[in-house]
Amino acid sequence: MVHAELSYLSAGCNTSPHCVAWGPNGILLFGSDVNIIACSTARAGNTTVIHADQSLRHHTGMVNCVRWISNLEPATEPVDEFISLSSDKLCTVWTVQRGLTASGDERGFTHLVVQQLECSAALQVGRCVYLPGGSNQAETNTRPAILAVAAIDGTLSVWKRLNKLGFELVTSVNFGRGLILDLDITNIPGSKHHLLACGADDGKVHLYSLSAETNECQKLTALEGHEDWVRSVEFSALDDSGSVHLLSASQDCTVRLWTIREEQSRALKDGDLWNKVNSKIIRMPGTTTNHVVTFDTLLLGHEGWIYGAHWAPSVLEESGRVRQPLRILTSSMDKSLVLWEPQEEFGGIWTETAQVGEVGGNTLGFYGCQFGPDGRLILAHSFSGSLHVWSMAEDASWRPCVVPSGHFAPVSDLSWDPQGRYILSTSQDQTTRLHARWIQPQNPTQTDWHEMSRPQVHGYDMQCLAPTGPFSFASGAEEKIVRLFQAPKNFLSNFTSLSGETTSAGMVAAPEGASVPALGLSNKPIFGHASGQGDTSQRHPSDRYAENTFTSLFMTQPPPEEDLIQNTLWPETDKLYGHGYEIASLACSHSSDGQTVLASASRASRPEDAEIYLWCATLRSVETSAQTWSLAGRIDCHTLTVTQMEFSHNDQYLLSVSRDRTWALHKRDSQKPVQYATCAKSDKKNGQSRIIWTCAWTPDDRYFATGSRDKTVCVLGVREEPSVTVVVDLIYRLTFDEAVTAISLTFAETQRVLMAIGEENGTIRLYTFDRAGTEEPSPVLVLPESHSSTVNRLRFRPTAGSLYSSYIQLATCGNDRALKLFQINF
Repeated sequence: MVHAELSYLSAGCNTSPHCVAWGPNGILLFGSDVNIIACSTARAGNTTVIHADQSLRHHTGMVNCVRWISNLEPATEPVDEFISLSSDKLCTVWTVQRGLTASGDERGFTHLVVQQLECSAALQVGRCVYLPGGSNQAETNTRPAILAVAAIDGTLSVWKRLNKLGFELVTSVNFGRGLILDLDITNIPGSKHHLLACGADDGKVHLYSLSAETNECQKLTALEGHEDWVRSVEFSALDDSGSVHLLSASQDCTVRLWTIREEQSRALKDGDLWNKVNSKIIRMPGTTTNHVVTFDTLLLGHEGWIYGAHWAPSVLEESGRVRQPLRILTSSMDKSLVLWEPQEEFGGIWTETAQVGEVGGNTLGFYGCQFGPDGRLILAHSFSGSLHVWSMAEDASWRPCVVPSGHFAPVSDLSWDPQGRYILSTSQDQTTRLHARWIQPQNPTQTDWHEMSRPQVHGYDMQCLAPTGPFSFASGAEEKIVRLFQAPKNFLSNFTSLSGETTSAGMVAAPEGASVPALGLSNKPIFGHASGQGDTSQRHPSDRYAENTFTSLFMTQPPPEEDLIQNTLWPETDKLYGHGYEIASLACSHSSDGQTVLASASRASRPEDAEIYLWCATLRSVETSAQTWSLAGRIDCHTLTVTQMEFSHNDQYLLSVSRDRTWALHKRDSQKPVQYATCAKSDKKNGQSRIIWTCAWTPDDRYFATGSRDKTVCVLGVREEPSVTVVVDLIYRLTFDEAVTAISLTFAETQRVLMAIGEENGTIRLYTFDRAGTEEPSPVLVLPESHSSTVNRLRFRPTAGSLYSSYIQLATCGNDRALKLFQINF
């Protein structure tokens, strides 16, 4: 029986302040496009490793908010429910069911959709809490709870769950043209009402009472003081005196701390100016008790907009009392996270006790932050979709942890290293990333895939790439230039130590690293240990001011985002000019005879622009393995954009497919190995009727397949006859319900070919057919965690030494920003 398991998931976080949630059960969730990524936490020696386990798919719009349902009273059982809010107007309630994966991995758990709630407009923030007195429910998803969600049309909706029927809408409030940017709920001791705080774009914190009996939502007051949008609000746990603290963070670069307590016999005096200005009295409907809201503290220190402010997790003591640690975490667009604590020696004044963040690089600061379950881990997520986690060491210092990473825009293309040692991916987020396995030093049998390098950080959206050697590649972007890159020495040494893979020797004269000048797009080689070395006055003006300063690293674990973005770049070795429009596709030969040929094609709306350019490489330096590329020829066969190209494994043929609804086969000239000429081409009438998106070869080069928008896959056989140079026969034609956008072929068994087919809706299907072409292809499996939108590329891992293996690995990427690696067992 065929079984497929997701062994690696790489995806970036959405650029929304509230789309990351770290639950008390240790599960980390974050929104990525329309999906929710579920992560687990483990220890590897002295390092904390966070691993992306699952991609949860239910929404059809961008996920804007993810939050665990929280308890308002002491609870010993874990919280296993969370909510997600999306631009598709849905609020979804999920529950967690723990278990093992098919391979016996204890990190396995499943998520079930309990209920989905439809609202009036796209949702941007929400909060859900369990009602007091419901902790004895047999099932978690029937516990009484109250839910508040805010939409972009200014509507605040309140839902309540009292039984198995689920959540029901009880009331709604219209803010008019105002927007609610964050909200939180707490309970008031001695009252049957809950207190709802809403941070809004008018610079105020609006307080509402929510009645547990009458289901009324009544406005109490508005707290003023901020001078810009209030981005974050959060209540603390109740202290011994029955007081509760409220945090509010704003784009005015400040955090305000408010205290809400029951009014005692000492009333506010008219002459007390401080109390008159900084305190407000509120009274819950139907009660005679007043509560005083007092502005206590103003936290100053950030230099940019503050998007997140959170209390440290409360602690449940043995006595059953909940203790709230006086510790606050804030995140800002000034690229920093700050921990705040009151200092008794200074009269209880709140001061910064720790500050972490990013230094340098092409970043724009942090959108949000979170405490870990025990308060010894802190997390931030940034504009570039990256996660940053630090753990507190024994000496009270904060050290970076190993976290999942990924693209934050559609992943356009991917490719394996020719020997299958790593994966290169490129994306419309203007980066090219390298993914490889990490062998943990403390446990060599434990291997996880991680992002190891970011060879290219560009200024244009990336479209395609092609490896040109063991540690070199070419990339194409929304520009007319093809750029070529070679791995530096620092990366090669770290790659060997982290992955255990061997690298090429003889790189003595290779650059140590690379950096990007502030006024350019090219990665410049660095031959010292830091780009600041040497006399800058003798450099070219565009090279004097390096935006990303390179520092040579010795890595014992996968690098954090700060190092990926500026210390793992690859130097650019060459540029190829000639195309008149943006690069659309690339393909490189397998160098089966020692000669490397690179094929490139650009966007085209007329035949003269649809030419395929052929480039050949000559060795420039033995010590650095650097190559010089030159134009070797052109192929004129298509009339519109060439969407994809693929060399056969023996380099005898180059296959191309195009928007003109045709495929073309080009054969290598036996006298001139770098020249290819068209030997076969499909007919628009008898071939596929819509744009052909993708093509692929079998490992023995006997068959190739093409996939089209007309929802068909054609498998064709290639044979040579003495009388005719090349004969191409249609072997199979498969029809699907969706357009086919990606194909890859490999050998599943001795006599069977395995074909992976990616569709426009994200589905990935596996088919097998007989190598002799005598049996119809049979469906094998639909991958269980396919993509949620168009699949852009499928690539089987090259098998080392033999064409056959006990298991097969398939790398996939799509418009949902995800790169996935599946292990397929037969």
